[in-house]
Amino acid sequence: MVTTIGDLVPNISTSQLANWGVMFGVAMLVAIGGGILFYWIMTQRKFNNGVVVWKKVGGEVKQVFKGIAATERLGDAGDYCFIIKGLNKVLPKPHIQVGAGRGLFGARPIYWFFERADGEWINIGMEDIDERQKSAKAYYVDEDMRLQRLGIQKNLRDRFQQLGFWQKYGTMIVMLVFVLVITVCLVIMFKEMNGNWAAAQDAAAAFEKMANSISRLATCSGGGIG
Repeated sequence: MVTTIGDLVPNISTSQLANWGVMFGVAMLVAIGGGILFYWIMTQRKFNNGVVVWKKVGGEVKQVFKGIAATERLGDAGDYCFIIKGLNKVLPKPHIQVGAGRGLFGARPIYWFFERADGEWINIGMEDIDERQKSAKAYYVDEDMRLQRLGIQKNLRDRFQQLGFWQKYGTMIVMLVFVLVITVCLVIMFKEMNGNWAAAQDAAAAFEKMANSISRLATCSGGGIG
């Protein structure tokens, strides 16, 4: 019996090949998606610092960059560097923290930097506005600004916060209905009291007549017996 190469190849149909191809494609997609997700999680875990960069543009200080950064240790002497993602910029580890944001693995410290005219980045913080105004002897209350704010609030309330009919007059209408109901109840009660008073007077008169009749009957009976 002669064995050919065709006899050694398993009999695989086209539908089986298609199913295997679909399964292989799905497995590849799952693997790629899992790899991307793993890379993103590790990136978020590594770059766990927020960075905001300010710069003077057109005579005004404006925010020019907002991103994340990683802190990496250098050597065994306890030195750290600050690597900003997306800019490939390495800085010394900042020490002035201005706040904390929400990260994937908890609170994320936020650091501010100011880019000087020579391109150097300086770690900065928020200055004390109250102390600065006190040192400058600035007056806190601006009367014109306060009056303008009150006028704006009134205009907004008149334009966008108009009260409906029931909101304006609902309480007054309810009070009027309540007074009317109480008045009607009092009138009915007084009428009933007047009717009961008249009935009581008639009953008293009837009892008086009955008593007089009994008294006369007793008098007549006494006279006859004697």
